[in-house]
Amino acid sequence: MAGTKNAVEQIKALIARRLVELDDERQRLVGVLDSLSGKQKAPTPGRRGRPSKSAALPARAPGRGKGRRKVTRANQALRLIAKKPGSNVSDVAAALKINRAYVYRILGSLEKTGKVKKKGRDYYPVD
Repeated sequence: MAGTKNAVEQIKALIARRLVELDDERQRLVGVLDSLSGKQKAPTPGRRGRPSKSAALPARAPGRGKGRRKVTRANQALRLIAKKPGSNVSDVAAALKINRAYVYRILGSLEKTGKVKKKGRDYYPVD
């Protein structure tokens, strides 16, 4: 008899969780339907009514963001080209262990800012 009661309690808990999920989905779908029909709805709190993590965090002082990383991929690529002038995209990608498409983007940005010069397929530092 105790095993049956335990199974019934598990099923009840499972049904209760599923009802919460279905209610959340219903609320999302009603919001989508309202937005498609042009009705504006007030924003709802985070998932299942919990406040979002950002709401719980203290506000940062103005003008004080996370800041930029000092060691960026662009800086790494620039240092590598300074050490080995005439490096091509494949050389840089292999040395930094990153995808060549990403290196093309990095070197393109460095070239636009005037930090490297491209000659053919090779890149050289600008003095």
